Amino acid sequence: MDGVISTRVGYTGGDRANPTYASVCGGDGHTEAIRVEFDPSVLSYEDLLDRFWLANHDPCQPLNPQYRSAVWPQNDAQRRAVLAKLDEVERLRGRPVYTVVEAPKTFWNAEWYHQQYNNKNKLRLLAALGVFALNTLPHGAFPGQETAKTVLGGLVFASLLPQLVAPFDRILSAFD
Repeated sequence: MDGVISTRVGYTGGDRANPTYASVCGGDGHTEAIRVEFDPSVLSYEDLLDRFWLANHDPCQPLNPQYRSAVWPQNDAQRRAVLAKLDEVERLRGRPVYTVVEAPKTFWNAEWYHQQYNNKNKLRLLAALGVFALNTLPHGAFPGQETAKTVLGGLVFASLLPQLVAPFDRILSAFD
């Protein structure tokens, strides 16, 4: 999106220090969130709010704290914009919006494997599809077939390690 400088996936809204995906899933009070850094000379805060409310999710469903619709405006001008847009969204949708508007709290970065999640999963899916395609061919259909399957399968396995073994997350986060 033009004007977005960077995004980070993380957790906020709760009181627990250093939350993890497991603690958030366990109900520690944090919400899965995205921190968006943007250039206001290219993209207005109101346009970001439109994308958030009108294009990306349904804010009219009450959900538990982990997945709730929430906004943490960083100043009074953003808070006023959020509240005005919230009223507009309720009128447009014709039903209550359950988005929570709260004062900012500490934002904790999510684990390495959550950052750029869609991109990482596209690569994982591509590697898994490669293994599947190679498995549909007769054994020895071309030189290096078994090696290719082993390499692609290893990539799929390696991409899952951070989710399976916490120490890998800490190691790989150094490259994030």
